[in-house]
Amino acid sequence: MHEPKHSSSHPVLPLPSHEQQEVIDGLNAGFSAVVGAVPGAGKTTLLMNVVGKFRPKGEELPRFVLVTYNNALAASTKQRVNLHFPDGCEVFTFH
Repeated sequence: MHEPKHSSSHPVLPLPSHEQQEVIDGLNAGFSAVVGAVPGAGKTTLLMNVVGKFRPKGEELPRFVLVTYNNALAASTKQRVNLHFPDGCEVFTFH
């Protein structure tokens, strides 16, 4: 298996799974989405791909909002997304 090439400052964005791509396609068609799943299911990967699809580098567009379960998860998610898209989304908790 070949590892994706990337620089240390800009990691390669993970490719979406088939299911994640279906969500991206639905959003692209104008639908809204609420994604709930168990830890490790790929919600953050989906989010990064959605932001990447709808926020090409250097372009202004609407902000993305992500609601997580707790503050630790919110901080971790924001850090992971910011590796690819600084200020690409707002992360909050529902508590």
